[in-house]
Amino acid sequence: MGFRYGVKAWPWLAATVLTSVLIGLLGLLAPSANARATDDGMPRPDSGKGVHGRARVLMLGDSISLGYTPVVKRLLADRVVVDRIFGKDGKPLNNLSSLVARAKLDRWIEEIKRRESIDHWDIIYFNFGLHDLMFIGARGVAVPRSRAEKQAVPPWRYEQNLRWLLGRFGELAAKTIFATTTPGIEAGKMDEDQVELYNFVAKRLMRRAGIEVDDLFAAIRPKTKELQHPGDVHFGKAGYELLGRRVAATIDAALTEAETESRDSGG
Repeated sequence: MGFRYGVKAWPWLAATVLTSVLIGLLGLLAPSANARATDDGMPRPDSGKGVHGRARVLMLGDSISLGYTPVVKRLLADRVVVDRIFGKDGKPLNNLSSLVARAKLDRWIEEIKRRESIDHWDIIYFNFGLHDLMFIGARGVAVPRSRAEKQAVPPWRYEQNLRWLLGRFGELAAKTIFATTTPGIEAGKMDEDQVELYNFVAKRLMRRAGIEVDDLFAAIRPKTKELQHPGDVHFGKAGYELLGRRVAATIDAALTEAETESRDSGG
């Protein structure tokens, strides 16, 4: 049995139909900005495009990395959205060592995915080393080498952890860049020969894996006396500015190279 509208209902019906058509058109014309849907429905940046056409870069590392990240953000603000892991206090998290990263990486990625609706990046830029090479005493805290019972993460385990991380990063980003560990001796809890050893292990692995290395150790080493706090691994403002400029230049060059390759291949 059909339903028959009265003459007075036709203006209302016409308005309803028109409204529905307009809503449908708006839905078609308003896809997520610079994003495509993933299999699980989460928006993901298009290749090389993040917020307002900017690339997305995930930075992971310890307190040194946290120190130069603001410089990178400032210098690449027009081109890059820099992501970091945040702690419960809402501040960027110190990712500590390769051991911690291996244990918590998937949890960190889920946290970013919930917060930023992203789980794939143009570049992952990372470093681990200082907290790996620390000497650890009987109470599980950092101590001078002479009183140490072990290193936090021995070199062979460090290499294993980095290899595992590279495998995951290959799934999460178009490109991975490793930064060498910067120099410094903190209250006798680490030796510079160990920094050089761990950098050797990491660079050897990166070379074999075809991963770009940003040698921050070499970049800052000649100026540590003037830029680094005495007896400390951390730097002053000028030191982080130097490191941040180096990192920003490396990321910028990598993005430019990717864009050039994409154009040349017709992508």
